[in-house]
Amino acid sequence: MTIAEPSVETVTAIAENLRAIAQAGAVPVPTPEQPLPLFNRELSWLEFNRRVLAEAEDPRVPLLERVSSSASRRITSTSSS
Repeated sequence: MTIAEPSVETVTAIAENLRAIAQAGAVPVPTPEQPLPLFNRELSWLEFNRRVLAEAEDPRVPLLERVSSSASRRITSTSSS
């Protein structure tokens, strides 16, 4: 199966729509002074691990729930690597 190249009219229409959306303020437009905020996967992962450890150390959470929650998160983290 081959994929057809989009026509110039299609590309132009898409560009005009994106421009209109950006001008309406629905989508942030990056500038050199204010770039888009990027998602940092490593920092997010460290923050997630911090929350897991904080929950595991919280004496208000029942012990079995802390162990279960910590173990399931550990399984998830090792299987996604």
